[in-house]
Amino acid sequence: NGHTWLDSKLDDDRIEHSRLFHRICDGNRITLTECKRSDATLYDWYCSISRGGFRYDRPFDEVLQEAKTFFKNEFFPDYVLCIDHDLRKKINRTHNEILKNDAVWVEAPKLKCPNQPQDFWLYRGQVLQAHTYSSKKMKNGLFYEVTDYDEENVYFGPLVVNKSWVAKTCRLTHCLTISSSQGRTLHGKIKIVTCHRRFTMKHLYICLSRATAAENVWVV
Repeated sequence: NGHTWLDSKLDDDRIEHSRLFHRICDGNRITLTECKRSDATLYDWYCSISRGGFRYDRPFDEVLQEAKTFFKNEFFPDYVLCIDHDLRKKINRTHNEILKNDAVWVEAPKLKCPNQPQDFWLYRGQVLQAHTYSSKKMKNGLFYEVTDYDEENVYFGPLVVNKSWVAKTCRLTHCLTISSSQGRTLHGKIKIVTCHRRFTMKHLYICLSRATAAENVWVV
C-alpha cells in the first residue's frame, strides 16, 4: 500500500530523504544508472509509472488497462504474483499437482500466520523458498532447488535439511505474494494477478520490475 507508518500515508520521497537512512549509511549514497535486470521495453514501461514517468499521474484504472493490453502474453507461467495468501496457496496447489514428477507427499503443520505453509508434492528439481529467521542453514527469502530426498531428509545440493523442518519452513514458489518477490529477479515467465481490491500502481511497478523481458510478462 505504498509508504505508510502507523497507518498514515507518507509522501513518495519520505523514504528517499529519510534522516534515519542517512544516519545508518553515514551519508553515503549510490545512484544506479543502468538497469541490469530488464530489457529496454519492459524497463521503459515500468519507469513510466514511477515518480516522474508520463503515466505516473494518470488514473490507475486507465494505466492498468494499458498494462493488460500491452502485456497479454498468454502462457503457463514459471511464477505467479498476487497479493493475498489464499490465492497464493490455491495457485501453488494447482501448479504443484501439474508439475509433480516421481514425487512424495509432504504434510505441513498448521500454523497461525499469514504466510502459512501448505501440504505439497516434493520432487527433484523443485524450487522452494525459505521462510525462516532462525536457521543457520537456510536464509530467509532465498530459493533452494531440491536435488534429492529420502525418508527423513531433503537435499539441496550439499545442504541437508530434515523433511519435517522443510514442511514447516519452506514455501512453494509457483505463486508468490508481491511482498515476497521484492528485491528479487525472477528469471522466466511471470503472470501478474491484479484483481485484488488493494492492488495499486506501486504493486504493478514492483511486479513488472521483477521480470527480465517484456515478452515474459502477462498481466491479468
